[in-house]
Amino acid sequence: MLRQLRKVGMDKNGLKTYYCTNIRSVLAYASPVFYNFLSDTTKSKLEHVQDSATKIIEPDLEYPDRLKFLELPSLCDFISCFSESLFWKIASYEMHPHFSRIILNQARTSSRQNKMYRPPKCRTAKRLKSFFPHYMSSLNK
Repeated sequence: MLRQLRKVGMDKNGLKTYYCTNIRSVLAYASPVFYNFLSDTTKSKLEHVQDSATKIIEPDLEYPDRLKFLELPSLCDFISCFSESLFWKIASYEMHPHFSRIILNQARTSSRQNKMYRPPKCRTAKRLKSFFPHYMSSLNK
């Protein structure tokens, strides 16, 4: 569809808007849930979709330069920022249905270990990658 829109004369700003609203939104749909479970090759395949789409919008530049020119973050950065903002939204609103999944650190802490969250003990490495344990442990650092 991007190619067809470019052929009929849509400008680069319109193509970027179309990409962000219709393609990247599909790529990022439910990404806080699944993205940490993906392998590196699958993540690179997702990044390749953005590479191909931006190549249609601005074909003369390399991928990092296209991202700078179009003022877009890489897909990995976009998804991680989106996931982190979702975690903060859930953590700051006590009436959110998933607020009970966030475990606040009620124990006394030393000044060297000022940890806000207490992620649950996970029996498997896969469970550590799930949304709430992953962001509770990564935002404590």
